[in-house]
Amino acid sequence: MAVADKIGFDSRGRRLFRSSTNGQQTQEIDSDLPLILEKFKKFLKEVWQNNVEK
Repeated sequence: MAVADKIGFDSRGRRLFRSSTNGQQTQEIDSDLPLILEKFKKFLKEVWQNNVEK
């Protein structure tokens, strides 16, 4: 189970962008969803596949 703290938009629907180390906004949308997807795929590959094959 995962909960996304940031989805790339604020409560009014405006896009949120990541800040760089110097405080400037980047063009990259601030979202946890790609990380959640990556970890879910890793789970499917490592944990789920190993348990289904047994």
